Amino acid sequence: MIYPEFIRKNEVIGISAPSAGVGKKIDDFERSLAVLRKRGWQIKETASVRLNSDRGGDAETRGKELTSLFKDPEVRMVMAAAGGDFLLEMVPYVNWNVLKKHPKWLMGMSDPTGILFPYVTNCDVAAFYGLNGGSYDIEPLPKFVKNNLEIISGNLIEQKSFSKYMKTPGFLAEKIEFDTPDRWQCTEKTLDVSGRCIGGCIDVLKDLIGTPYDGTKKFIKKYQDDGIIW
Repeated sequence: MIYPEFIRKNEVIGISAPSAGVGKKIDDFERSLAVLRKRGWQIKETASVRLNSDRGGDAETRGKELTSLFKDPEVRMVMAAAGGDFLLEMVPYVNWNVLKKHPKWLMGMSDPTGILFPYVTNCDVAAFYGLNGGSYDIEPLPKFVKNNLEIISGNLIEQKSFSKYMKTPGFLAEKIEFDTPDRWQCTEKTLDVSGRCIGGCIDVLKDLIGTPYDGTKKFIKKYQDDGIIW
């Protein structure tokens, strides 16, 4: 498996909108970019990122814009601008050969599972199911966001469970508030597992099944000795 180089200070993060544009939340998006810039990174956006639309452009445009960030030698890491519902429309228009030829860290969450999963299982390149480019606008920054910033910088910190979670899903909540104590249930007193972690948003994964972008069987067979964690 290919593990791209981690992004360093003064290098460029490329952001495209393979799912929704961020036009409905421009102020939030600007706050998010400010957090990334404060870490010393530069930002390069594709043309459709700020569209006020549930689709960041037509499917072909979205595919070409994502591909362009992998072609661009200045871009060291690629992020999806936002989640949404219609990313799978653009997957056939991604030039997957280009993505495989120019491996870079790719990150998103939710709907961007539709590009993250094929990138990992078909291109054999590691990726982050983490945050979207517009997801750093939470003030003050929660620990999970701070952890994300450390990890994409190459500081592979040990992650631990948090004591509370959000009872209301983030996309429905008026504000980010971790208000409900977590609880772990297991049939064993201790449990140790290891393996390669794949997965993402199950609502997206189900639509990849049986398509040319579903490289699950091939990936699991190749890494069966390592174990697979979903």
